[in-house]
Amino acid sequence: MEIKIKDKDISVGANGYPEIVKGIDEYLQRAYIALSAVKGEFCYLRELGAFKELKSIENMQELKKEAQAALFYIPEISVESVKKENGEVFISLVTPLGTGEIKL
Repeated sequence: MEIKIKDKDISVGANGYPEIVKGIDEYLQRAYIALSAVKGEFCYLRELGAFKELKSIENMQELKKEAQAALFYIPEISVESVKKENGEVFISLVTPLGTGEIKL
């Protein structure tokens, strides 16, 4: 179980305590952090992140390859597919608890 991150900050419940994320949402949150981070800039794990900004990649094969490389340190998560619509990137992921999609 991890603390839930929302809008780049710790998500707090009505009681004032940090919310917890678990299950497939925990895997998707980990993937989102890895795919959003620029390699070398995440202070807790400098190896985490993408070499290129994924939104700037137009070739879908290259985008999928770069997304999978960004997840290198989370081997239990793999990229199933990628797509771009209206400037946003959607990445379908396979986790030990099933599949899910994140939007960058």
